[in-house]
Amino acid sequence: MGDYEVGDGPVEWVGDPLRDTLTYRWIDNARAALELIFLDDAVAERYEDWIVRHEGSEAANDAGGAEGDSMVLEQWTSEAGGAVILSAGPRRNDFVLDVLSAGFEASIGVLFDVSTHDLIAGTLNNFSGNPEAGLVGGAEFGEMILDEEAELLTSGMNGTAEDDED
Repeated sequence: MGDYEVGDGPVEWVGDPLRDTLTYRWIDNARAALELIFLDDAVAERYEDWIVRHEGSEAANDAGGAEGDSMVLEQWTSEAGGAVILSAGPRRNDFVLDVLSAGFEASIGVLFDVSTHDLIAGTLNNFSGNPEAGLVGGAEFGEMILDEEAELLTSGMNGTAEDDED
């Protein structure tokens, strides 16, 4: 394909729509999950304490970090045995969302500003398995996160009302 000039006719899609949709869905899910868990002041304080201890470490200065130099912030499991694990890396605002299921596995890396709740950048680090299963799983996880966030907000989290016991 050459350069495109206005009036040259239609531009064909040069990407992979399925992969792009999958990537953006899971990056958005990572953002939503981070927003959800950081609504809890206790999680924010635990993260801040942990990151202050690790910021100057060799792993934080290393490009990839070392195994074990992360902190699991939250884990969601499904009845089917799948899991979504949200972890903080050794550098401030660096997070990974790992998805493990029968149909696919994925790892999504995001830079998320904890203080402003802004997504800075995101990438699909790796993906294996069925892309359609990844899209369906992404939609289901996104709906679950929205439901949890609505429940937390309506229950008056952060000390404005007592939490209900299930």
